[in-house]
Amino acid sequence: MENEWAEVANNLIKIGLPSLITGVVTVLGVKFNTKATHDKFFIEHKTKLLEKISDDIDAYFDSWNMVYSKVGAISKRKQHDEEDIKLTSSQIEAIKERDKVLVDNWNKRQSCLSKLRLLGAESAVDKLRKCVVLEAELRDMIIFDKKYPNYNELSELRRNAKNAQRVFHDTLAKVYAEIAS
Repeated sequence: MENEWAEVANNLIKIGLPSLITGVVTVLGVKFNTKATHDKFFIEHKTKLLEKISDDIDAYFDSWNMVYSKVGAISKRKQHDEEDIKLTSSQIEAIKERDKVLVDNWNKRQSCLSKLRLLGAESAVDKLRKCVVLEAELRDMIIFDKKYPNYNELSELRRNAKNAQRVFHDTLAKVYAEIAS
């Protein structure tokens, strides 16, 4: 009887232990493989989302810069430090056309803000909001107050806008690097 128990125990060890080890390794392998696949999916998704944000925000920034370009082209022909800039109706219409393109790109800007919040990129959201404030200052002056900056004032406004856009792009690049690591 003792021999039979020893043989049964020996067979259990020979068959059962490797099966147990194989089962545990398989379960752990599947668990970690699933997590790795899940992590890979989210990294790819976040990367694509950031690329879409970058494309959309560039379209918004381009339309914003086109307003500066139009006003700059008009004010460059006048005295650079002139106090009261008078525009013709065709010049005002040209500025309004550029402004309309800018307004049409607001949905892209808002979409970018939402996506950045979803990604938890609050620093980028703050930088983009600073850009929005600068854009609003320009639009308030030109569209609503009907005060047109001279070339020197416009150059300063444009410099501030370019700097804010650069800071936003730098922050977005940092968010991209954080996701990749």
